[in-house]
Amino acid sequence: MEGNLRAKVRVSHARDLLAQMGINPDRIRMYNVAASDGPRFVEIAKEMTEHIRQLGPSPVLTQSGPEWPIPKETQEQHETDDQQPKAAAG
Repeated sequence: MEGNLRAKVRVSHARDLLAQMGINPDRIRMYNVAASDGPRFVEIAKEMTEHIRQLGPSPVLTQSGPEWPIPKETQEQHETDDQQPKAAAG
């Protein structure tokens, strides 16, 4: 009864994480489709496939760097983290 609502929150969180990593959050979308609506599922699958083709290969696989503007506060946090001394592995 609540699985779709939990999934919606998780997808939203995943999109936020992708954006922070510099990956276009539009690579993840959520659709609600009834099990009995096969034609709609096929339509969505084709639409999403075409959308991903338009976005191109994942920057993770191609190691091409960010494809999405990284929010300034996230970028500043990464820079601060990089300047912190690292603990020695024990």
